[in-house]
Amino acid sequence: FKLLSQSERMYILDEYSSVSPVAVAYLAKKEALLRFYSGDKEGGVDIISWMQGKFSSLPDALSFIEDFTFRAANYSKINSNAIGVIVPLTGSLGRYGNKVVEGINTGLEKEKNINKNLNLYLKDNQNNSFLSRKLIKELVLKHHVAVIVGGLFPHLAKEEYLEARKYGVLYISLSPVFLPRSEKNHLLIEIPGSVESQIMSVLTPENLNHLGRKVSVMYPWTDDGKVYVDELWSKHKSKEIDLVNIESYPRGIDDYRKSVKGVLGLKYPREREEEFKIWNEIKDINKRNVRIVNVLPPVIDFDWIFIPSLPREAIQILPTFSFFDAKNVKFVGGPSWINKNIQKERKNLGGTVYMIGNDSSDINVSFMQSYKEVNGNYPGLVDTISYEAIRVISQLVGMDDFSKREDFEKKISSTDEVKGVTSSWKLQSGLWIKKMNLLKVSSQGFTKVITTNL
Repeated sequence: FKLLSQSERMYILDEYSSVSPVAVAYLAKKEALLRFYSGDKEGGVDIISWMQGKFSSLPDALSFIEDFTFRAANYSKINSNAIGVIVPLTGSLGRYGNKVVEGINTGLEKEKNINKNLNLYLKDNQNNSFLSRKLIKELVLKHHVAVIVGGLFPHLAKEEYLEARKYGVLYISLSPVFLPRSEKNHLLIEIPGSVESQIMSVLTPENLNHLGRKVSVMYPWTDDGKVYVDELWSKHKSKEIDLVNIESYPRGIDDYRKSVKGVLGLKYPREREEEFKIWNEIKDINKRNVRIVNVLPPVIDFDWIFIPSLPREAIQILPTFSFFDAKNVKFVGGPSWINKNIQKERKNLGGTVYMIGNDSSDINVSFMQSYKEVNGNYPGLVDTISYEAIRVISQLVGMDDFSKREDFEKKISSTDEVKGVTSSWKLQSGLWIKKMNLLKVSSQGFTKVITTNL
């Protein structure tokens, strides 16, 4: 039953409702909950209306209908003034949570001219995703919050968003949410920039003219790595790029030579056996005079390679290409590559190094000064994205007073763009896409690539 499409499942329920009412009522309950908790509240309510007409004589079905109706009514309640914030406030990571609070409080103070007095419900998730889910339920059912800010770390962001999606509450994530595009909707805004935002930004016509259209990918064999590959694969199928090679590596290793050899065609595939023999003979002839590390030369059949790795992984992966005589490679990484260690090691990384992110020089100077006036220090990354979360919320909530969660959702759906202090987000095809830039990495820093001048 689960493998059928939504329309097929509905056809089966309708067709056999009179033949086997108890079994069909059970399946209908499952279908209503599935739709409701996946964010399709109207679809869940439609199933309940259908059940009322078919199974009102069945006590179990009638009880479920009453419970579901009560639950839907409570989920619909909203307090436009209420914002939930879920971050770790204690333990070894508590200092980051407190920086979030500092950024949010500053945002509330500075943005008060464009919104009403917002009530903050602050919760400590202790860096525990199970506790986060319980806190989201409490914030929605007890306090009826309009928005939840959370996801300070990716593992929390994913679990918290999935829980928030059940209740139809707007979730502002402070980390990327590593889920397939199909599992996201307009009630998710990823402040640092989603995977979809990153890929869309790097694949602009201007950037592709600069980088090239033949792309290779070397990614971690993790959920986040697979999300990147899926998004790039969709662009390959739509013929926006030519994805010529996909190679993975296990996270937590120190030697990346095996994966890099896969990218460079150095695993001695059968089609290179003849070439291998020729190069092996050359090696034997010259072995006393020339230091030859590799028998076969690398096959660089791509224009650039995308590596969505952690900074410490990048510092080990990139020089490995030079080890295998792959020179002048164009490397592109994600936002995490804005890192002091990568900047420090730049001269040892080889090739040309780019990353997708936002140019820090675009941050409004008045924001930096006003933040220092309030807190006595300039904002860091966590402070800035937390402040941005409040600015985004202020534009969506504003001075409005919503009577139902559905009314707030309609406003979100009808909003084209929201602006922060580093960038802006546009609603495109049901997802919030952040405007991001291609940055070039040097030992001096990270500078925006102005592709129109190239």
